[in-house]
Amino acid sequence: MTLTVGTLFGAPAHASPPGGGKGAPAADTRVPPSPHTDPALRTHASARPGSRERRHASRTAYTDLTRGEAVALAQRHFPGLDERGYRALDLEPGERVEAWLGARAARIARPGEADLLLESQLPLRTLGADGTPAPVDLSLRAGGDGFAPLAPIVALEVGDRAHEGITLDDIDVAVQPVGVSDSAGLTRQDKAFFTDTAPDTDHIVTPLPTGVDLGAQLRSPQSPERFRWRLELPAGARLQRSADAPGAEIVAADGAKLAHITAPVAWDADDQKVPSTLTVAGNELVVDVAHRGADVRYPVMLDPTILEDSSNWYANAAVPVDLSGWMWTDPGKRFSYFYGAAYLGNGLYTYNRGSTVFNAGDYANWYFNAPGTSRIVRADFGSVKHEPQTTGTYAAPSNDDRSYQGVWSYTLGRYENGTWCDVGQSAGTCGTSPFSTYGALHYTTKSHTGLEATPGNAAIFGTSVYYGGTHTAFTNFLGSATVWIEDVGPPTVTEDSGLSDQRWTSYRAFQARGTDSGLGLRKLVLDSPGTPGWSGAYTYDAGCTGDRRNRCPQAGYVFSDTNGLPEGVVPIRYTATDAVGNEFSRTWNLRIDRSGPSLSPDDGHLPGATGEGEDEDGWRTFTAHANDAGSGVRSIDFELEAEWGTIVDGSTDPDPQPCSASCDKARDWTVETRYLAPGVYTLRTIATDQLGNEAVSERTVEIAFGIPPVFR
Repeated sequence: MTLTVGTLFGAPAHASPPGGGKGAPAADTRVPPSPHTDPALRTHASARPGSRERRHASRTAYTDLTRGEAVALAQRHFPGLDERGYRALDLEPGERVEAWLGARAARIARPGEADLLLESQLPLRTLGADGTPAPVDLSLRAGGDGFAPLAPIVALEVGDRAHEGITLDDIDVAVQPVGVSDSAGLTRQDKAFFTDTAPDTDHIVTPLPTGVDLGAQLRSPQSPERFRWRLELPAGARLQRSADAPGAEIVAADGAKLAHITAPVAWDADDQKVPSTLTVAGNELVVDVAHRGADVRYPVMLDPTILEDSSNWYANAAVPVDLSGWMWTDPGKRFSYFYGAAYLGNGLYTYNRGSTVFNAGDYANWYFNAPGTSRIVRADFGSVKHEPQTTGTYAAPSNDDRSYQGVWSYTLGRYENGTWCDVGQSAGTCGTSPFSTYGALHYTTKSHTGLEATPGNAAIFGTSVYYGGTHTAFTNFLGSATVWIEDVGPPTVTEDSGLSDQRWTSYRAFQARGTDSGLGLRKLVLDSPGTPGWSGAYTYDAGCTGDRRNRCPQAGYVFSDTNGLPEGVVPIRYTATDAVGNEFSRTWNLRIDRSGPSLSPDDGHLPGATGEGEDEDGWRTFTAHANDAGSGVRSIDFELEAEWGTIVDGSTDPDPQPCSASCDKARDWTVETRYLAPGVYTLRTIATDQLGNEAVSERTVEIAFGIPPVFR
């Protein structure tokens, strides 16, 4: 007896390799409307703050102070001097950097929550004291003969004595105050205080992210009205008045600008501007402050600033300021704008020059939209400089142009409620977000937290006017901004084709996609649990970081097919991961059947058809049993082939059965053997499943007249 079993397969001989791709995101065309928020509507000019008696008393109140008292006075009246030093990363307890995303973004891990995406205008990292990358931190540390920021963008050295001044190592420029005493420095956070450098006068040096602030506190009319700083310049470099902006500039021998020196600003303890001017005398800066005959409340703060050109920064010079992601809107077309390096530093400018007629309520916004359904949960507006108009119909103290900042909700149609705080102040100056002022701002930093965090909200840095009429020069400047974006919703995974079909198949191509409506899809992985090394597995990696320089697509897809998978009910899993690590997996079960049915043994015989003894009339009955664990048995056919190759008899299953899965089938076939010539025949049994997969069983049958067939 000879048995041969064969299987026919339904899968194609060749199939395409797996692959994937991305869907293009829709353009973000959202623009915040008029803010409709003015916490201090101006119906008339503001009254002069404080009483004349208090101003008069201040002329002699601060003439004999200790070092500590002089420092405390400055911090009390000029809160910016009480702020903690600038740090690029101001993390909450338990937070840590999960990944640096280029120079100006990072993914921040939070305990038990999805990561945050931090986006900064300024570089987040620079080179630390040991030469390795470190988060920017301008806190001053004492050195051998002075002070230096821990990890600055602009390399700065501050002498430990007032007359030694400062050195900007990137551009090889030294700046020393002229005619000051040999006062020793006293550091507080990122400020170096040099007290009693002149009668009732204190010098203050503050590192800035992009330069250095050279301040002076004037405590009485005995304080000088003229201040001089001498500059030591590289060979061929020169100090000159700026032709296109207030202030002065340092120009290299080849004509390249090394640094800009802002026009000095002076203001008193009532935040009222005090007239000041700047002139250039050779290599000296000369600043005059006419305070003695003015109606001021002491102390008075003088604040010239040196801003180094970004091309000379000792760290991250190639990517100094990144303003991408910030957009501009000016519906009334009244304001002027600029972004990049100008006289107040690198950043975003809204300004007016000359005499311009505005309508009441005109506004202009710089705004940053949270992508999709992600939301801004914190916004830091740093190095904000507001120079209100000083002439015209609404000059100081009216200061009709307003600087405001906060987070706008498109969902609610208003600013989000929250809290702003001046960063790092020991006094903890805070207020209700949004923040708005008509007054001057002097490189302040405010952090807005506790926001309502509605989907797709926007950080806004804006400027508006209250009165209609003629307005003169004003400037509103944002020098650094950091937004913290949350995306707590995981991606979704949906079928494109071929996965939800629960029918059995020998081959199927399929495709699914991952979609993330927030910060976008970073990765989509296809695998089959329990089938390691499956050749059809595939990972689509968008190669994105999620930040504004490399946003992730909102959707990605992966296609493959069943080649290489085992038979049976096989799980196919898609796992989508968004830009901040939120994951979602979805599994489909595919029913794969490539093999024909099994022909079952009967009465101890080998698989295939069995034959019973020949009856008296010369008839012979063959019986077959087939089972199929996959799609199920559809039919059983028989053939009887003579040894010379001719099919002498056969039977196609007259009753093929429909079946959803795993059904068996049995069938009898009766042959009239008495009409067959003696010899050896091949009995062929063919079982076919619902997909057309066949199993064939063959055995020989020897037939002689009057003798029952012999199976071999």
